[in-house]
Amino acid sequence: MEREICIPTLTKSEVLVESPIDRVKAVAEPDRISAKLRVKITVVSDYLFVGSGRIRYTYLEDAVKRYGGEELYRNPVLLKGVEEFKEFYRAEGRPAIPGSTLKGAVRSRIELASHGPQTVATFSYGGDTVLNSLPPKGFHGWRHARIWCESIFEVRSIDRFKGYSVLENLLGYAGRGAQAIGSRVYFGTLLGTSVKLDNLVLDHNEKLEAAVKGSVFEGEIVVLGLSSAELGLLLYGLSQDKLLCKREPLMLLGASKYRCRTVVSKGGVKAEFGVVKVEIESIEPAPWCKETLNQLLGASSVSKVIKEFVEKALETYPGLRKCFDEVERKRLIEPCRV
Repeated sequence: MEREICIPTLTKSEVLVESPIDRVKAVAEPDRISAKLRVKITVVSDYLFVGSGRIRYTYLEDAVKRYGGEELYRNPVLLKGVEEFKEFYRAEGRPAIPGSTLKGAVRSRIELASHGPQTVATFSYGGDTVLNSLPPKGFHGWRHARIWCESIFEVRSIDRFKGYSVLENLLGYAGRGAQAIGSRVYFGTLLGTSVKLDNLVLDHNEKLEAAVKGSVFEGEIVVLGLSSAELGLLLYGLSQDKLLCKREPLMLLGASKYRCRTVVSKGGVKAEFGVVKVEIESIEPAPWCKETLNQLLGASSVSKVIKEFVEKALETYPGLRKCFDEVERKRLIEPCRV
C-alpha cells in the first residue's frame, strides 16, 4: 500500500495584501537595498533540460557536405541517420538558462512552499477549483499534488481592492483584475561555464539535448529598492532557507523535474531530471546604497548574510515553511534509483 507523504486537508488562507510600492522612490530610500547577486547553478540530477523551442539535426551538416543539398532533396534516403533533437536553450552561442525560467521557478517555490492561515502569495495559475482529494497514482499531476500537498488544498483569497500580494509587489503582476506593476527583481541569463551536453532518446521516443550532471551555469540577479525581508523572500525562493537546516540549497528546474525518465539510448536506465543546486557567490551593493548594505552585512561571510536575510523574511512573513524540501519529497514519492 502506498505511503502518503501528507494527508490533504481543505483549508482557507488569507493572502497578505500591500499597497504597490513606488518603483522609482523605493530605489532612493536609504534603508532599502539595491544590489547585484552573483548566482551559480550546478546540475545535481542526472540531467537538466531547458528547451529553446528549436530542433537540432544530428549528422545533417556531414550529410550536406558529403552529398550536397540537391542530392539530398532528390534522394531523402540519404538522410538516414539524421535525427531531430530538441535543442537546449542557448545564448551567445553557449548553453544557458534564461532568466525567465529561473524567475518562474522562484515564484512557484514561494507560492507552493508557503502554507497557513496567512500567506504571501496567491497562485498564478490556480484556476477556479481546488482539489478535494489526491489524484490516483498514474493520473495527470499525481506527483505534483503529493509534493505540494498542503498548499494546493488551500483556498487562497485576496482582496484586489486593497492592493497586491507580497510576492506580486516583489516580482510584478501581469494585470488580471488589477493594474499591472513591474518587477523589482531582474533575472539575467545564466550562461554555461562548464557544460557537457548529451543527445538522449527517452521514453515516448522523445529526443532531446540535455546538460549532464555537474554542468555549471552562472549569471546575475539585480534587485532594486528591496527591504531586508523582501530580499530574504527572494532568497527563500532560491531555496537558501535550507542552509538554516544545514541542507544543500536544491530546487526543481526545467522539464521533467517531477518524474523519472527512461533513457532508451542508454539501455533503458531510469534517470532523474531537473534538480539543481543554487549558490549565491556574492552580493554587490549599488554605489548609492553601499553604506546601507555594509551596515547590514558588516564583515560577515556571504553565507551568514544570506541566512540573516532569510531569517528576516521568516520573521516578517507568515506561512513560509522553513527548510521545506520539495526535492526530498519528490525522491520519496518516486525514486529514480532502486
